[in-house]
Amino acid sequence: MTLIITNYIAGSTQLLLCAFLVTWLFTLLMDGSEALSFPIGEYNGDSGNNTFGRVALWVLVSLMILFTLLTGLVHILIYARASTVYKSNVDSGLNYIRWIEYSITATIMMFIIAVLCGIGSVDTLGLLVVASLCCMLCGLVSESTSRSNAYASKLATLTGWLLMIACFGVILRRFGSIVKQAEQNGRDGPPSFVWAIVIGMTTLYMSFAVIHLVHMRRQWAQGTPDVPFNNRIEQSYTIASVISKTLLVVLVASGLFARDSGGKQQSINE
Repeated sequence: MTLIITNYIAGSTQLLLCAFLVTWLFTLLMDGSEALSFPIGEYNGDSGNNTFGRVALWVLVSLMILFTLLTGLVHILIYARASTVYKSNVDSGLNYIRWIEYSITATIMMFIIAVLCGIGSVDTLGLLVVASLCCMLCGLVSESTSRSNAYASKLATLTGWLLMIACFGVILRRFGSIVKQAEQNGRDGPPSFVWAIVIGMTTLYMSFAVIHLVHMRRQWAQGTPDVPFNNRIEQSYTIASVISKTLLVVLVASGLFARDSGGKQQSINE
């Protein structure tokens, strides 16, 4: 029952955020002025210049609508209804639906975080997206083989950790470079909400990895499912998921809504 209530709360929260984002998107599309945008493109090292396109704010808002809507629907229509399939999956310690959802939502979030933190190369963004997707698939493989093939499960878990560390290593290195350049040029560094996104989302993404590791250690050690423990793990995933997605939307909205209201094209990282 506790898990069902948690899922209702998580799903309702995400759908409310989705409704807010749809309203924001509508105002952006109705506004004829140039909205806040972010540089994205290829680095032209031969000439020493950077050639960029732009990612408009409405694109990021649309992506946030997508992951909040998908998360809300999964929690309300599948998890909260406690279907036989979902209950069986959770009790056994393998919720493949969660990993399918994460492979979409976490990957979208990774793209948004990377753009906000100054990743401008299309190649790098593409690699981050693929690495995030593969990380979630490693989680699925790890859970699927945790009792039948512990070696494969441990290898998948290690690979997932390495992929996640690599993703945030690239993001943190680029963000640190922007901060250093700003200090050297006597300019203001990234705004506080971007700092909060970097610190908060890195911490929350790593919390998922810790939850997974705790779960797998129990799975590897026991031949039969520990149903109460598996239910607590699922609840931990749900809480971490709703916190991370809500935090990202709130930070992006609070940081960019006011900036966009000025009605001029600008960039956080320029």
